[in-house]
Amino acid sequence: MRLNDKGFDVILNATDAELEPYVTLIKDQLTEGLTQKTAYKKNFPQHSKYAPDIVEELQLFGGNSILNQFRGHGVLSSEIIYDVADKLDVPYKPEDSIELIKEGILWNLWCKALYRMSPADREKCIRDFGMQNSGISFVPLGNAAAMTAFKLGGFQSYQLAVIIANSVWKHLFNKGLTFAANSTLTKALSTWAGPIGWAITLTWATIDISGPAYRVTIPAVIYTIMLERKYSIKPKAGIVNRVQGWLKWSKE
Repeated sequence: MRLNDKGFDVILNATDAELEPYVTLIKDQLTEGLTQKTAYKKNFPQHSKYAPDIVEELQLFGGNSILNQFRGHGVLSSEIIYDVADKLDVPYKPEDSIELIKEGILWNLWCKALYRMSPADREKCIRDFGMQNSGISFVPLGNAAAMTAFKLGGFQSYQLAVIIANSVWKHLFNKGLTFAANSTLTKALSTWAGPIGWAITLTWATIDISGPAYRVTIPAVIYTIMLERKYSIKPKAGIVNRVQGWLKWSKE
């Protein structure tokens, strides 16, 4: 049974091309049930015609398999996002909104990637994305500037989200995301496929993904955040200081 989950509304309204990464991610798991659904068998590869089944499958992966059988459904996207944030060591407070925590997830991955870049690549990244004029003084590893770029939103923010999601997909499937993109975005993906891809791969290696649930939920949440940015869901400020605090602690 699929729960009524507004947190996954972007999936229910996505195109077939935008849903393809979710389907690929789910089908890669031995425990998936999507391919057994009637709507899937009837409509594949028209993914938008069985988008509710995709949401239900993500909800099931987000829940405990035994509890899922007992209650007859998975869990809401909010619980999945909290779980992913905990797994990625994203700092947040109980009163923080889900939107704020999703923002923290993306900042967290981006800043970890910056840490793992060479000084030259890091400086070039900051310069290429125009972060050096963001209004915050550049700190040794550029984390404040990077987080400012996310807070600003707009195309620059979406661009960074795409690069992170694309790097994760390359690590998982040896193939980047496939979607229509304008020349600016395509150039950015090409330019940073090496440095960012390498940094994200090292970051991914530090995450304990010991079961199929995290192999689905973490990439799915990252990709969902990217889609939300594409559809202009504005990010919210407030978690920046906590992420900065995590970065300072991790450096020490």
